[in-house]
Amino acid sequence: MAHDRGADWNGPGYRSLEHPVVGLQWFRATLLILVMISTYLNVPLVSGDRLLVPSYPTVALLPLLFLAIRKDLTATDIVFLLKITFVLLLTIALSPGYDHLNEKFLSLIQCCLALTVTVMTVLLMQQLRPEMLEGALLVLWVLIIVGCLLEIAGVTREISDAFRTWAYEETYHLYAGFDRDLRLVGWERPKLFSTEPSHVSTIFIVAVNSWLMLRVTKTKIFATLAATATMLIIMGSPMIVVSAAITLAILVWNRGAGVASKAAMVIAALLVGLVFVVFFAEETTSNVTTRIESIGDETLEENPEPSSENLRVVYPFLTLYEVWERWPVFGAGIGGKEVLMERIIFQGLNAKFVGGTNGLAQAGIYLGLVGVALFTWFLIKQASHSGVARIGLLLVIIALLAQLQGGIDSFRFWGFIAPMWGVLAVADTRAIESTS
Repeated sequence: MAHDRGADWNGPGYRSLEHPVVGLQWFRATLLILVMISTYLNVPLVSGDRLLVPSYPTVALLPLLFLAIRKDLTATDIVFLLKITFVLLLTIALSPGYDHLNEKFLSLIQCCLALTVTVMTVLLMQQLRPEMLEGALLVLWVLIIVGCLLEIAGVTREISDAFRTWAYEETYHLYAGFDRDLRLVGWERPKLFSTEPSHVSTIFIVAVNSWLMLRVTKTKIFATLAATATMLIIMGSPMIVVSAAITLAILVWNRGAGVASKAAMVIAALLVGLVFVVFFAEETTSNVTTRIESIGDETLEENPEPSSENLRVVYPFLTLYEVWERWPVFGAGIGGKEVLMERIIFQGLNAKFVGGTNGLAQAGIYLGLVGVALFTWFLIKQASHSGVARIGLLLVIIALLAQLQGGIDSFRFWGFIAPMWGVLAVADTRAIESTS
């Protein structure tokens, strides 16, 4: 395992060493933060009741992203995007629902644009000096916690709610579970300018674990666990448990540690978690346990507000089962939600919740067995090309993050994956070249 003073930021393996200009580094760091914030907010451009451009600030940043990474963009990167486009076209051509081609092609375009932003973000992160990248991620996750506390205290709540109303009211469902929040944690959970608390949890998970993965040290491990425990208290959500799972995966796959060191780190992390449960957060963990135990309690009859746990755990996999019974090869096709709402029968009157919000299940629903296999294979090849050596860790991270969000064709889904992919590429490239 790397120690605090033993980590050499000036070692080989970083494209950033070719870009020493301080002003350019600040520009790239600022652009990275803007991209992460824009995909987190996912602000749509609407006209009346029509959605014109999803996450239009992210689309607006594409020219700047291209200018920043154009010299590092390779033919392999472009071929990857073309291969993904071909797979998505196959799912449209060989799935039911030809009367919904407009929705499917719009979904295809959005997915390809989101993956384009992902590829560019990974390249951008590889251009940054590692200390600059580490600092940017540290600032981001600290600001998330501080922002949550300020919103709970009422300092920024009015501004946050005003922005949410302006940005999302005409397009998306705004979270309004205030009574539920009081039952869970005793206060109105922060939304931090987004539509709902779950997005706050997800961007925190991404920021804090990306910061840890870039350079694993004992100090950073304990800081990550402490920050995660703090967010668990603030949000009272089982989603934060996913952060601990990703942290453990990072420790298990830590390149700088032997088997004994990895075992010691995992045991230490588990002990810290146990101390937190026993001494500091009995009420919080009780709330989380209650929510986990409630999974599957709802019937699949008409319910205007199913729980987030059932939307993430129950509905998606029931839908997946039925889709694979009917259309196993290429599923319902990318953007095939209308097809599901018309033809999936198990949910009865709950058609609007078909598919739920689980990205892993949705991949199987909309791409089918063959589509998922091809998509995953091309993704693995691209990750390897970008410098990722620990492919297993990347796949575990993607699978865990997919439990927190749906919309596999969305900017937000891939926007949350991109920073962790980029950090892993940076860390692995440096580790390999420093030993060569």
